[in-house]
Amino acid sequence: MKIDVLLIQPYQGEEIKFNGIMENIGLGLISSYLKRHNFNTYILYETFHETNFYAQLDYYIAQKPEVIEIALITYYYHPSILKLTSYLTKNGYDGYLIVGGHSASFLAETILRIDKNIDGVIIGLGEEPFRKLLGNIKYYKKVKGKVFQKTPSCIYKSNGEICHTGILKKMPQNISLMPDRDFLKDISPKKEKQILFSVSFSRGCFGKCLFCSINKFFNSYSDRIWFSRSVEEIITEIKALISMGKKEIFFVDDEFFGNDYNKTARTEMFCNELKKLKEKIAFSICSRVDSINKEQLILLKSVGLEHIFLGIEFLTQEELNFYKKGITVKDIHKSVNIIKSLGISLQCGFIMFHPFTRLDLIKKNLYSLKALGEAKPLNIMTKLVPYWGTEIFKILAQENMLIFDSTKPSIVFKEHNVQLMYELGEKALLEYMKIIKYFWFLVEPLTLEWQRGHHRNIMEKYSEDIDNIITNANTIFFNFFSSALNYLIKKGADNKMVKQEWILFSEQSLHDLSKEYEKLTLRLLLLIKIKERLIYDSKTVAN
Repeated sequence: MKIDVLLIQPYQGEEIKFNGIMENIGLGLISSYLKRHNFNTYILYETFHETNFYAQLDYYIAQKPEVIEIALITYYYHPSILKLTSYLTKNGYDGYLIVGGHSASFLAETILRIDKNIDGVIIGLGEEPFRKLLGNIKYYKKVKGKVFQKTPSCIYKSNGEICHTGILKKMPQNISLMPDRDFLKDISPKKEKQILFSVSFSRGCFGKCLFCSINKFFNSYSDRIWFSRSVEEIITEIKALISMGKKEIFFVDDEFFGNDYNKTARTEMFCNELKKLKEKIAFSICSRVDSINKEQLILLKSVGLEHIFLGIEFLTQEELNFYKKGITVKDIHKSVNIIKSLGISLQCGFIMFHPFTRLDLIKKNLYSLKALGEAKPLNIMTKLVPYWGTEIFKILAQENMLIFDSTKPSIVFKEHNVQLMYELGEKALLEYMKIIKYFWFLVEPLTLEWQRGHHRNIMEKYSEDIDNIITNANTIFFNFFSSALNYLIKKGADNKMVKQEWILFSEQSLHDLSKEYEKLTLRLLLLIKIKERLIYDSKTVAN
């Protein structure tokens, strides 16, 4: 069967969380929507298909789809996409080559300038613009300028000029469609087991954080900043996943609960419907601090909630106010305490290093994280990402506090000593990650925090040992970081002599850290040998 649209998710680096294992809900929803309107589509994932990606690409190019859409999931135009578009052009693809995605909406003109192979960028919510694009292709045939001119929410090139069409803000009626998962028939059972299946209960976020592009995206490209699907639709999708043997679900909502008048009733209805299912699931959600409610979490936990990603970002009121979080430090402590008191796994979104931070703020955040029980290296060594389209991006651009590697922006710290602290912390984090790779082999967690209990069964006897090693690794890092931070606060590194002292101090501290981590690594290696033996024994018994 000839396809009309090929939707591609290329691999875009390890800096994107779950890049290699998570399905792209956006592509899945666009594909379902187009199929509902009688267009043939296929989603090609570079990381899911075990046969050669480019060999598969050649197969689909030969079918001459009208449109190939490439999903951008990084906050900059990733080099892998440039490589892919060049390959498509060199190998004779002459249809409509499109880029889409959240970041692409803010980067559209830049993408068209740097990638000569791209015909256009679909901005905002893509379902209806893609449908109209395909309809226009059939009507206007190959007159690309006319096709794009009649397609809403599109930025394109015409006679060397970059042109815009009007933004279609109204949501399509069928946003309740489940994502297309036809690609599963073409991947191995082994690979399918590695995929993290996602459900989208809602879209958008009502927060107005200075550093976040979500609110900006929905304000610019939608008629609503947050909206949800019905509970009935969600339960239907969960049943479909269960029928496929999927009992672990990642709710990809930017804000699970929402702030509408119906949020409490919706959560209660969702929990009541989940209780009726014969098969039980485990799931995780993402939430703002001010959405946490103990009674609702108790209900959600009773039906499978295991893990929460909580966006706290800062633990000083000065920073919370500056970045327009709309919450207080007291709110954060209350929410974290509720989650932990219920025994729900917690992962904190945090930003320790940002352009305007100071050593005294870093110290306050560090010890506040410790008080919360969250002083973990991957929380401590977090750095603000200046997303295109955000308020903070504009502020930093005006103050010349951005550095660009092609389209990839990174921040400049206002204080030199903050830069020194960050550089040292990065080196220490590399040592820490050497241990973590062994930890991942032992318990196969989805994240460091959500260890996915059923994967731990084979090591249940040793789970306490594993947790103790990770706790020790975190403590070693905290002691290293706080010692270096206090050194910088006391002495600084502003002149040549003091700077040399800092270099010597840093080298010795890193050496001591490395030695301590080597001892922990030996303990983990012993546990790996135990695990390998347990796996061997279980297979022998099974045979």
